[in-house]
Amino acid sequence: MVLLSQMVNTLTKSKKPAACNWAVRSGLISHNPFRGMSEEIKIPKAKNEENDINPFSEAEINVIITKFEQSSYYNYYAPFITLLRY
Repeated sequence: MVLLSQMVNTLTKSKKPAACNWAVRSGLISHNPFRGMSEEIKIPKAKNEENDINPFSEAEINVIITKFEQSSYYNYYAPFITLLRY
């Protein structure tokens, strides 16, 4: 649930609303469809970690991190990806 909430906050604070604000000022659209979106979406927080949404199992997380570590193109992301698991 936390991840979805973060995605909604990121989406509503990203460049999309700014682009829509520009489009409104330019007369291309009548209103910004993203304005106020984050206030309208209420996502209940899990009462405990067992009920929290975990998109990947521990084994899947380990495989993802290992693949980043082994990649000749993306291995520099491995420390960052490792931090995201916590």
